[in-house]
Amino acid sequence: MWSGVIGLTQEIKRCKEAGATRAAIAMAFICIDTMAFLSLPEGKEKQGKTDFITWVDKYLK
Repeated sequence: MWSGVIGLTQEIKRCKEAGATRAAIAMAFICIDTMAFLSLPEGKEKQGKTDFITWVDKYLK
Protein backbone atom coordinates (compact mmCIF):
# COMPACT_ATOMS: atom_id res chain seq x y z
CA MET A 1 0.00 0.00 0.00
CA TRP A 2 2.68 2.52 0.98
CA SER A 3 4.54 1.98 -2.27
CA GLY A 4 1.39 3.08 -4.09
CA VAL A 5 1.14 6.21 -1.95
CA ILE A 6 4.81 7.00 -2.49
CA GLY A 7 4.34 6.43 -6.22
CA LEU A 8 1.43 8.87 -6.31
CA THR A 9 3.35 11.54 -4.44
CA GLN A 10 6.29 11.10 -6.81
CA GLU A 11 3.97 11.56 -9.80
CA ILE A 12 2.51 14.71 -8.25
CA LYS A 13 6.06 16.04 -7.74
CA ARG A 14 6.96 15.17 -11.34
CA CYS A 15 3.95 17.11 -12.60
CA LYS A 16 4.93 20.10 -10.49
CA GLU A 17 8.56 19.98 -11.62
CA ALA A 18 7.45 19.77 -15.26
CA GLY A 19 5.43 22.94 -14.81
CA ALA A 20 2.10 21.10 -14.90
CA THR A 21 0.85 22.76 -11.73
CA ARG A 22 -2.83 22.26 -12.53
CA ALA A 23 -2.27 18.55 -13.09
CA ALA A 24 -0.38 18.29 -9.79
CA ILE A 25 -3.19 20.03 -7.91
CA ALA A 26 -5.84 17.90 -9.61
CA MET A 27 -3.97 14.72 -8.73
CA ALA A 28 -3.66 15.82 -5.10
CA PHE A 29 -7.41 16.44 -4.86
CA ILE A 30 -8.17 13.14 -6.59
CA CYS A 31 -5.98 11.34 -4.05
CA ILE A 32 -7.72 13.05 -1.15
CA ASP A 33 -11.13 12.25 -2.63
CA THR A 34 -10.18 8.59 -3.04
CA MET A 35 -8.86 8.33 0.51
CA ALA A 36 -12.02 10.00 1.84
CA PHE A 37 -14.12 7.43 -0.04
CA LEU A 38 -12.04 4.54 1.30
CA SER A 39 -12.48 5.76 4.87
CA LEU A 40 -16.28 5.94 4.71
CA PRO A 41 -18.08 4.16 7.53
CA GLU A 42 -19.20 0.63 6.78
CA GLY A 43 -22.52 0.59 4.98
CA LYS A 44 -22.18 4.09 3.55
CA GLU A 45 -21.80 3.87 -0.21
CA LYS A 46 -21.77 7.48 -1.32
CA GLN A 47 -19.61 10.34 -0.14
CA GLY A 48 -20.26 14.04 -0.02
CA LYS A 49 -18.28 17.18 0.55
CA THR A 50 -18.48 16.76 4.34
CA ASP A 51 -16.67 13.41 4.03
CA PHE A 52 -13.90 15.11 2.04
CA ILE A 53 -13.62 17.91 4.62
CA THR A 54 -13.69 15.46 7.52
CA TRP A 55 -10.85 13.46 5.98
CA VAL A 56 -8.75 16.59 5.45
CA ASP A 57 -9.43 17.80 9.00
CA LYS A 58 -8.47 14.41 10.45
CA TYR A 59 -5.41 13.54 8.38
CA LEU A 60 -3.96 16.77 6.96
CA LYS A 61 -4.50 19.35 9.67
